[in-house]
Amino acid sequence: MRQVMILLKMLKTNILKLTAYKKTFFFIVGFLILAVYILSLNSALIFPSLQVDRKVLSTLIFTPDTNSGPYQVMKVKISNRIMVEIYKIINQYNFEFVSQIDTGSKYEGYFLLGGNATNLAYINIDDDPMSEIIVPGFDNNLSAHLNVIKFDSNTKSFTIVNQKISLENL
Repeated sequence: MRQVMILLKMLKTNILKLTAYKKTFFFIVGFLILAVYILSLNSALIFPSLQVDRKVLSTLIFTPDTNSGPYQVMKVKISNRIMVEIYKIINQYNFEFVSQIDTGSKYEGYFLLGGNATNLAYINIDDDPMSEIIVPGFDNNLSAHLNVIKFDSNTKSFTIVNQKISLENL
């Protein structure tokens, strides 16, 4: 009988220890869940490089020539940069990423085209047979820029042109 009593006492002690371990375990797990939740709410303050502020400013769809399919151009503000993203349209639901071009602009810009304000256009501004993508913007000093992106039909690629072009024909 004495051995049974000792065994019951040891069992009671082990159960109490196990309960204390469970409480400690659940406290630690609860604390970690709370910490992760708080960090996820304040991740922009703690890890600003992980936050991507992306806003689509405008889009256009065009077909540069008869040998190329349609493309979609998106003027996007990512953090504090104005970027142009170009996608080849495969079908109604599928797009293939082609290029991302940094315009060097920090702020959104508009210009008048045919009496209408626009922030993205596809027009021919020089004397070649291909139209160009026009992307207005402002740099850090608030100097206006009219960025011109040309399509090369041989390489099926897009490049930004950094030459001065007369705006008299617009």
